[in-house]
Amino acid sequence: MSTDMPKHYLFVDSCVIQASGDKNKSKSETVSELFSSLNQEGFNLAISEITVFETLQGLWGQQAKKVATRLKGFEWKVISNHVLTLAAILQGLYVQEQRKDVDVGDKILAATAILENGVILTENHKDFPPPFFTTKRSIPLKYLIDGRTNKTIDLALYEPNNELISRRVNENDK
Repeated sequence: MSTDMPKHYLFVDSCVIQASGDKNKSKSETVSELFSSLNQEGFNLAISEITVFETLQGLWGQQAKKVATRLKGFEWKVISNHVLTLAAILQGLYVQEQRKDVDVGDKILAATAILENGVILTENHKDFPPPFFTTKRSIPLKYLIDGRTNKTIDLALYEPNNELISRRVNENDK
């Protein structure tokens, strides 16, 4: 990879961060290897502050310290007024499409990715719905349970459809 090639943000959803710290060593190592591979492809691995909250909620003591150390490997993005405003707009767009089941945290993550011109890595496919997001790449990751049983975690990279989102927002402003 050329060193002058610009890197793009890849926002990692909390479900994937949690998988990277799974008790199952095969699963956690497979996800961690994916992070390295995506970084080598030119992605800056990033998280929203909402991902920090979602990942740490309910943890304390040594367990929280261990997870916080893992989170330091990502570039953290602030939940700004612009992010919150866009997340609220996404809520309205999702309601128009009858998509009322998306968590506030996922709307904040989506808004962050849109504003940073990034993509999202997740296992929760319903949280980044079409037509507002398109699948850039499916990533089935195989790992072992008990050292012998194959299992797959089905991840995907989702790209915001910025043109559509912008058009819908502008149409609603008229």
